[in-house]
Amino acid sequence: MHILFNGDSYTWGDELLYRLRDRFSNLVSKHYNATSNNISICGNSNDAIARTTMEWFLHNKTCDLAIIQLAPMSRFEGWNPQKKKYYHVTIQKTPGWKEFYIEHYQDKLAADNLFKNYYLLEQFFIARKIKYVFMLHDAWDQHLVESSNIWKSMIVQKPIYYIRGHDFIENVILPEKDKKDLIVSNGNHPNELGHQKIAQHIIDTIGTLQ
Repeated sequence: MHILFNGDSYTWGDELLYRLRDRFSNLVSKHYNATSNNISICGNSNDAIARTTMEWFLHNKTCDLAIIQLAPMSRFEGWNPQKKKYYHVTIQKTPGWKEFYIEHYQDKLAADNLFKNYYLLEQFFIARKIKYVFMLHDAWDQHLVESSNIWKSMIVQKPIYYIRGHDFIENVILPEKDKKDLIVSNGNHPNELGHQKIAQHIIDTIGTLQ
């Protein structure tokens, strides 16, 4: 079995002391004695995750299983025409984008964009008969959890699984109250225990796939 992992800093293993050993992609791969590629990048947006996942397949690569961790919905991709490269646009780093976030950004549109990327990747995997597991970074915003949009209504794999979120979300594994149990690190990334819990969720979900 070969597994493809993509996501943001959670999948990359940010803040882990032994990142390559303890991140959930390695734990899942070891459980199945599988080979894997982890192409996640810290700060990734959902646009970037969808794009880089599909680009990976363009290079005559394939996998038996894809594990996709979608990022916070407020992130987008920018394009630098001089350097001819994409770059991350986040609400935390807004030079040149301050007006966008103040005047134009809307949570509703960001949630729509997240589920559009979800739907795009899901249909990509279904067409190629590749099994997949999707996870969302967090569920802090009501628009993400409760809003309805055409893309969200058309996704196949349900229920949606959130890695972090409010206590009212039944299927989260890293709620705020568990910080005292050191499931998250000082920088709010999963620590070793958090990655173990994420890995177990993935393994449990794989067991239900047809």
